[in-house]
Amino acid sequence: MKSQQSDQKIRTNCKECVFAIYDGAGITQISCAHNRIDKFADDVVEAYDEEKQFYVIDRLCTYYRDRKWGYNESDIEKVKKESALSFDIVFNANDINEEKATSIISFINDNEYYRDKISLFIIHETYCYANVKDTVKKIMQNSKGSISVSVCASIEEYMHKLLKKTKNAYHAIIDQPEKLSPNILNRLNDHVNENLNKFIVAECDGIKFIGNFTYKSLNSFNPSINYFKNINEIVNNSIDSNFYIYEN
Repeated sequence: MKSQQSDQKIRTNCKECVFAIYDGAGITQISCAHNRIDKFADDVVEAYDEEKQFYVIDRLCTYYRDRKWGYNESDIEKVKKESALSFDIVFNANDINEEKATSIISFINDNEYYRDKISLFIIHETYCYANVKDTVKKIMQNSKGSISVSVCASIEEYMHKLLKKTKNAYHAIIDQPEKLSPNILNRLNDHVNENLNKFIVAECDGIKFIGNFTYKSLNSFNPSINYFKNINEIVNNSIDSNFYIYEN
């Protein structure tokens, strides 16, 4: 091991993490049950104190857990679920038809992601209520789980209000539900929690997923209920700052 810790930089200290793997003597850390040491690579430094030799990561490790929190080595899947991204999935039903309804039902019933990490919404504007109400009713009758259905004067205004109060990490408005694959949310989560990438906007299968915290931050500095204008600004900024992920 190289040097003793001497600065005050905020880091993730692996020493007491239940997923730190030590040698037979329990003194020197040799790995991580989540393989985070190899994945963080250049962000990892070696450290020691009077008790152990261990790794310190120069970034936040979302999988860090210690025994004081009640965790043990067998809680790998539990921690993965706790750390998983959360999503607002909003289906725009203004021009809903039978084909789109079938795609929505299939996604809701067959998606492979953690159900309690997804908030589902079906929205449409007042003017099209008579044309879509029966199809929306069919979706509700044939879908598993909880779905919020709202009639609004303006989708733009509805989305702005939703994002001001949501606690989820990302959102997407779905106009073409046929593009939603059962594993799309897993793929997005893997970008962050397995591949350790960072993104504000991810375009996956032609669908844009936008960071909700970024939207809230933008609105706090530049208040505007113009949802689509706000989103365009976020997308452009994320591209310029290399926080845009594109996945075909």
